[in-house]
Amino acid sequence: MRSHRAIVVLIVALLTISSVAAFWKTRENPKEATAAAEAVQDAVDEALKSATFKTTKPEATKITTTTTPKTEPKTSKDYRRLAKETKNVKDKMSNDRDKKKKGNYTQTDEQVAARVEIPLGVVKSADAEVTSRDAFKLMSESLVNRMETLFSNTKTAECRQKIAEAMSEYVNAIGGETALPWTQHNFKSECPRKSKDHSNADASKELPKPEDLKILYLVMTHDKPEQTIRLISKLEDVGHTFVIHVDAKPSSDSTQTALKEHYADHPLVHVLPQAYRVSVSWGAFGVVESTLSAIKYAFGYGRPGPSFDFNKVVNVASTSYPMKSNQAIREEIARHSLDSSYMEIRPSPNRPSVNSWHYYLECDDVVHRIYRLAKPTGIEMYVGSQWFMISREFAEMLVDGSSRFVQEYLDYGSHVVVADENFFATVMKNSRLCGKHVNKNHLHVQFDDWENNRKKEGERDPSKCLQPNPNHCGRSPTTMTVDYIPVLELSDALFARKFNYDVDSEILDMIDRKRAEGYKDPVHLFDGGDVLIVMKESLGDVPMCLTRAKDGKKIRVTRCFNEGKEKEAGWGKTSVQLSDVPEPLKRWSVGPCSTDGNITLIPGECVETTKEGTSSGIGPTCRIQGANGHAHKSKCLDVEGERMTPGGDFLMYSCTGRWNQYFSFGTPSTRDCSIHLNVPSHLIKTKSDMDIVQPAHLCVNGGHDSTRVKTVNCVEGDVASKVEVKPDWYEKGNDWLIVMVEGTSPNKAGHGEEL
Repeated sequence: MRSHRAIVVLIVALLTISSVAAFWKTRENPKEATAAAEAVQDAVDEALKSATFKTTKPEATKITTTTTPKTEPKTSKDYRRLAKETKNVKDKMSNDRDKKKKGNYTQTDEQVAARVEIPLGVVKSADAEVTSRDAFKLMSESLVNRMETLFSNTKTAECRQKIAEAMSEYVNAIGGETALPWTQHNFKSECPRKSKDHSNADASKELPKPEDLKILYLVMTHDKPEQTIRLISKLEDVGHTFVIHVDAKPSSDSTQTALKEHYADHPLVHVLPQAYRVSVSWGAFGVVESTLSAIKYAFGYGRPGPSFDFNKVVNVASTSYPMKSNQAIREEIARHSLDSSYMEIRPSPNRPSVNSWHYYLECDDVVHRIYRLAKPTGIEMYVGSQWFMISREFAEMLVDGSSRFVQEYLDYGSHVVVADENFFATVMKNSRLCGKHVNKNHLHVQFDDWENNRKKEGERDPSKCLQPNPNHCGRSPTTMTVDYIPVLELSDALFARKFNYDVDSEILDMIDRKRAEGYKDPVHLFDGGDVLIVMKESLGDVPMCLTRAKDGKKIRVTRCFNEGKEKEAGWGKTSVQLSDVPEPLKRWSVGPCSTDGNITLIPGECVETTKEGTSSGIGPTCRIQGANGHAHKSKCLDVEGERMTPGGDFLMYSCTGRWNQYFSFGTPSTRDCSIHLNVPSHLIKTKSDMDIVQPAHLCVNGGHDSTRVKTVNCVEGDVASKVEVKPDWYEKGNDWLIVMVEGTSPNKAGHGEEL
């Protein structure tokens, strides 16, 4: 009897676990789309269902139950088999209930909800012409509503004509029983290599001399002509030519006029004339067209005179700025051959879901979503940055018509949202020049919060929320302020964006000084050795150390030493032996550190830094990476998702050079021995504008149960006091000591630090 009772308990437990797993799987893929946003889809689905599915009710599925074996289960295998058989019966019963509920088990819930009930009175007449028109009026109501929504965002008849004609391609394809747009076109990649990861393998082995480089700078702008003028003045040098594209919107005409007047007598700076100007909107294909237009002008298409003399094309925004001297920029570009192209592209192909891939068109300075767009067949799409450094050969291929793939993808790509990130990367990976690609663009950029996080009325920019789900939005680059200086210094990038005169012009002055003086070498606190990061308050009991999980996805606080390896008092003032901490997951490397201010490290004491009088106002910052020789050495300690509110989880992530990977040590405004992140002032202001109180510093906090290391507000003034219900980690911070591991010793003092 007890055995049977145990079997029942086991089966119930297994079924419960299975149900919970299924529930969370559903949570991971929530259904998104509202009836209003998917009205066009509803009309199309309605027509397809009418032509495809029969209205006869399917025969009920006969359910055959599994007979419980007469013999009592004896092994774990028997119990698993019994549980599986029971679960199968339950699944069949559940599926049968779903079929009865939906009426047609081949359709999704959305398709069932989209069905339009047609009263018999509407189709009672035998006159096919009359009944078909009456039925269509009911069927197409959602389509009419959708068209009204689209037309309400237009200004001109020409724009409404474009929208109506684009919509007609889908509607008439259903009526004519023909293929929907792009469903039957097969693209053919021109890349001669089977592998897409070819690391510049086909490029010439001959490297140019830096002084022989002839660089064409494309500058994209729409306002603030003085900022464009300053950018060009810093990049002007022998062998440099400039082409400026000004947005064609009327609001940018004053910028066009100011730049044309300023460069009227400058033979190497060309402001594109009106015929080459393109209207540019966020997420639209105009971003791609403006770049291609500037390249065409440089090659002499549609204008008198020869092609400009250049062998590299560097595409920058007027909100960009050089971090290094012109000589340093040329030296870095010359590390690869003239036929190499620098372009940052995500390694994995972009395979969007059907529900998120749509046909768009731009008119009246608005991006309009028409209907779902078929994903291209025959090729893989990729996502990358439009801010590139490409060869003359690749630039010419983009505009000379020699590549059939480029010409075909121009048509398809013109209907893709955020086309600049899709077009250039996809062309690079599928072109005949795919083997001459360096996956880097030497640009440092960070991003603001997602637009859908802006909750206040009128705060959200609807032009960045282009998906059917109104909460699926894009975001724009963060505006750099002076407190980004340490991050920019350690990024080692040639360029950064974005900068804004109106927000912070002082940072550009500081960058100019660093470009003129030359950047100092970053500070390395240790000569290539490892350290322990020890929770100070644990020294008198069981020493606890910051520890990584094997996969790097969690950071915990665990015992520094195994039992039997206890240390005498004062051990933290000397180095420990490698044999005491053989586990590399407990060891870290600290550095490089920025040179802004002083940093002091005395064994057994807190790491101290000074921020008073520094250009950034925050003092030196450092990367914290995994142990030398370990896989985590190439990764940085990071806050998951760039979370700015306290309670964010730490983990190991690829070193991106973002603010959430650069740590400062104790200062008067935080705990004496804290290790903390500095939230950029611009992001604090953004949160303030959203009525969110944002701490300026986020400390590394081990908590008291060692389950997960999190961020905590560690500034007096206590933002936490504004939170009514605070979890344990909110109020508890930690002091940390850096202890060297066998053979590790501080570097000699430099940049004012006492080591």
